[in-house]
Amino acid sequence: MKLKEHHLEKITTSCFDWLIGEHKVAAKAYSMTSLYLLGDKFEWIRPELRMILEQNYSLGSAAYKARARQILALISKKNKNQKREA
Repeated sequence: MKLKEHHLEKITTSCFDWLIGEHKVAAKAYSMTSLYLLGDKFEWIRPELRMILEQNYSLGSAAYKARARQILALISKKNKNQKREA
């Protein structure tokens, strides 16, 4: 069973809410990963995710920073691959 686009939009909204809001680091980490993966479907997500991670990096815990570094590296790698293909 595939998720419909409106379900993916609701998941995206929830993940951004969890990432930005006052939630435990596990919820934020899973939101980062989910949003990165949803970036395959919605092109606007990864630039927004990158901006949020870069802005909040210095305020995060060690676990937050570790996941943020991982996701930022994946975004950079994806961007480089897309530029090569273009």
